[in-house]
Amino acid sequence: LREAHSLIVTGPLMAQSKRELLQSAARAEHVSLIQFTSDLVSYLAAADLVVGMAGYNTVSETLALGARTLLVPRVRPRQEQRIRAQRLAALKMARVLLPDDLSPQRLADEIESALNTPAPKVSLDMNGASHASRALLALLKISTPDKHAPRKELAKLEFTR
Repeated sequence: LREAHSLIVTGPLMAQSKRELLQSAARAEHVSLIQFTSDLVSYLAAADLVVGMAGYNTVSETLALGARTLLVPRVRPRQEQRIRAQRLAALKMARVLLPDDLSPQRLADEIESALNTPAPKVSLDMNGASHASRALLALLKISTPDKHAPRKELAKLEFTR
């Protein structure tokens, strides 16, 4: 691989013993390992390539940023991440490497390939909350003359059971 600096964010749920094992394996000048950052989006935005699982938050953030992404999804006990990753790969919005196909050489090859591929041209509308509130207000027959109206109108409604 070309000269690069890698940042590994383990996440707070990784077992301490696994984190320590990863830390000892990552003892190199060009590798940093942290457990958590409150500003992960800034790191994702600055990355030439994001390698991660295909969890909802990771995928949403990388799609919103238009970041090059290589997803290695969890496939057990549920298939949610695999399905998400494969669908994004089919749309050419991310690359996917399934855990059963994972090896150091295959990962290196996929990283090199991803870095030599242009970032995805994402044209996803990431304003779902606004669209959902407009749809709800339309069902309730409340007009929305400006883009901030849905929030204001919904705030006025009193919901009861």
